[in-house]
Amino acid sequence: MFHYFNTITDDKGNSLPGFQVEVVQLSDGQTVVPIYSDENSTPIETVSGVANRAVADAAGNYDFFVNEGTYSLRFYDAKGGFLKTQRFLPLYGAEQVTNILTNGTVVSELLGTDQIPIIRGGEVDLISADDFADFFNFGPPTFETLPSISGLAEVGQTLTASDGVVSGGSISGRNWLKDGNVIVGEVNPTYSVIADDEGSLISLSVSASGPFGSSSATSATVGPISAATIEPSSSWNGTAGSGFASTPTDPARTTAKPVAVPLFVPRQVITGSLKIGVGGASNNAGTLLDDLGIDYIDFMFEGETVRVNSPSVEYFTRPDGSSYSMFGWWVTLKKPSGTEGTAQLYYEAVPKDATMQNRVVGPIDFGLFDAEHDLEVTVAASGGGDYTNMADAFDAIAATTPTPNRPRITVTEAGTYSLAGGTGLLNPEFWCKIDATTPVTFAEPPPAITFDFTRIRPRISSLWFYGPNVTHDFVETLQFDPLDATAGAPWYDAGAKIRQSRGRDDLWRLRPRNINPSLFAGSFGNTVFLTEADIQDVNDVGDKSALVRGCVVTDTWADLFQTAQVVVANKVTNHSSAFYYTNVEALTVQYTGSAATATLSRTGGNIICKEDGVTVLTFPVLTSEAAYQADTNYRVASVVNAINALTDWSATLIDDSRTAANISEPGTTNGAGFNDYDVKTAAATFPTHFDIHSDYWQIANSSFAENFYVAQNESWDSDQQNTLIPENVPGNAKDFAVIANVWHNRTGVPDENLQSSTGSGSHMIYVANTHATQRLTITNSNASTGLGDIYCVTSNNVSVRLTAPPTGAPLPTVENNHVHNNVGLASTAVGTSIGGDGDTLFVDAPNGDFTPDGLLLSNLVAPIIPFDNKGNSFASSDAKGAVAI
Repeated sequence: MFHYFNTITDDKGNSLPGFQVEVVQLSDGQTVVPIYSDENSTPIETVSGVANRAVADAAGNYDFFVNEGTYSLRFYDAKGGFLKTQRFLPLYGAEQVTNILTNGTVVSELLGTDQIPIIRGGEVDLISADDFADFFNFGPPTFETLPSISGLAEVGQTLTASDGVVSGGSISGRNWLKDGNVIVGEVNPTYSVIADDEGSLISLSVSASGPFGSSSATSATVGPISAATIEPSSSWNGTAGSGFASTPTDPARTTAKPVAVPLFVPRQVITGSLKIGVGGASNNAGTLLDDLGIDYIDFMFEGETVRVNSPSVEYFTRPDGSSYSMFGWWVTLKKPSGTEGTAQLYYEAVPKDATMQNRVVGPIDFGLFDAEHDLEVTVAASGGGDYTNMADAFDAIAATTPTPNRPRITVTEAGTYSLAGGTGLLNPEFWCKIDATTPVTFAEPPPAITFDFTRIRPRISSLWFYGPNVTHDFVETLQFDPLDATAGAPWYDAGAKIRQSRGRDDLWRLRPRNINPSLFAGSFGNTVFLTEADIQDVNDVGDKSALVRGCVVTDTWADLFQTAQVVVANKVTNHSSAFYYTNVEALTVQYTGSAATATLSRTGGNIICKEDGVTVLTFPVLTSEAAYQADTNYRVASVVNAINALTDWSATLIDDSRTAANISEPGTTNGAGFNDYDVKTAAATFPTHFDIHSDYWQIANSSFAENFYVAQNESWDSDQQNTLIPENVPGNAKDFAVIANVWHNRTGVPDENLQSSTGSGSHMIYVANTHATQRLTITNSNASTGLGDIYCVTSNNVSVRLTAPPTGAPLPTVENNHVHNNVGLASTAVGTSIGGDGDTLFVDAPNGDFTPDGLLLSNLVAPIIPFDNKGNSFASSDAKGAVAI
């Protein structure tokens, strides 16, 4: 047993009676070690009166006995107030140690002096402050208890700091850390977890300072941070809306509202949890840099509300291995235990600009069930499944009691299956999932025979085609029509393929296959959901879609995403209608008779030949199915035969691949009818022409055009008009956001100079887009609105040129754009830089690399949005366009 003796005085040698000392284990600095008043293990309190503490007597002396070891000593004043810790004190052998310990509070006041008096062996000695610290093992503050964090590691929650317990000093500062890096400015005892923290680890660094230096300690991490989570309140009983005390409502629009759209498909079934996101933006005095101009979004799920304060970037991998990102506000919906049914979600987007209105969207239904499907059947053509064909499977599902609302059909044998036939009708509340364990194709036999020759109408609506094993071939179907007894849009997801197996340039009855105006029939927002679909060789695939997200699209034609409400993070290559709008010489016609004039016309559905203004032939050029089947008045060859039957007229067939109804005037490219073309002076060669151009995205619904979102899309090696808000729409266009898209169109083609247009209207956001080879035009069809209201912004774009009509009032923000040349440059534009072209401004835009280059690198500006096309953060000064340096 070791005997320890010491004396506590102030710097003048005055005794400090009543001061206390206790011994603690060095290993943890916490556990108090029993000390004794003698070597017979008599507890110290028999002398000191304090459990396990030696107390200095009137002369400042204290002593105790302790089992041998290396310990820390903790010193307290006469009132028990903690002073400091002396660490690494070896207490071994029989030697009695006698030292003078000067009160730590007094010592701290002496640190500025050169010498400190101490008593060693009964003699007064003067030593330096450094030697004093070394002698008594004084050092930086010690964290007796490490910092820690409490709270839920989830977006939208608040974390609370515990700074720990320090000896030998006091807490002097704290920093919150994300993945080990300081979060600038976050030094308060609480930290609000933001969306950008999702997936990261949060920790707390605390610093302390004392008489002999400073130290710091870091807490254990919490996380990874999860998305904000919400589940229905206890009031929800499984009936849609039952959890709400009052139903949220969207205010009638009187001024601008944020763009806020769902990046997810509704009516999904949740058995555990499902992360969903909202995309959008709101102009805030000419910028969207601060949280895309939206203050926060409240998600309201059957009586519970969670607030997401800021947007963040989520990354996704497609089934083909390629990746994409989306920025938005994210939340995880959860199913509570013990209750099943339909739950409704609303969300409310609140703009940072207080002069704007909030936008409330909902209700959006979800199914919360313990099992994803309430009926599962299999199909295999040669047997081995529940059914051999889809019609029987559809009928069986429709006849099941109770009515299935989330059935699944799995095809287990390769082959081609029809979606037609059957008699049962079913419109499930959620989705009828169709997947396959092996590659299968859904296609109709030639000709498609259900209801009419161009449409297919399955007897079950809300079909969910899932996975890369599923291909829907439109080779004999011109339109999928989800409108049956009840409406239900199809959903193509997770690599499901949409094809036309004869290729993009295949004609239907010698005409373009877009006889119907869209591949999917229906009204706005009620046609199709396309999420990570694989699309090729079809036309008008996204027309009036509710959501087109993360798709890979190639070799398509006509209008791609016309009037689609949400178009985000899609990759499009080789979208072109060149085959259709290119003239094909079809026939040569000449009159050789004595009449002074001879002409040929196509008007009123007829080919008309005239001599001296008098009609000598009226030949109807028909486009009906019956005419095609009978080969009557349908082909160019029929026109040639009819003309050759006239006296003094001759016609020569050059090409019979296109219908006679598309014979066009030589030298024109509009496909329109024409009158009295001279065929006497010389032989005239007439082409066939289809006036079909390719629009990437445009609005073609003049009655409703509000809350549209086109963002983070990529397109190259195409021949198209990028974006367009036509002249009949701008007055009704409200709350549009076209953000961070990149387009490169082939040069030297008729569509090269087609415009991209921001339109006028109210709250039109057109920012940080890259048009490598097309111009940008601000349209103005309504003099009273001028170029749009004060909430409109056209900034940080790159285009061939920027034009606008004369300035109107009120004036929108048009600034910090880059153009190739200043032809027609809008006088309202501010901060426009000029020069370069589609090749020199980017690393390799023709092949999809839109990394800024050339003059874009020497004309940097403050960004207008926080994230670029790929989800990276813009620097404080960065390139114009959609991609950061």
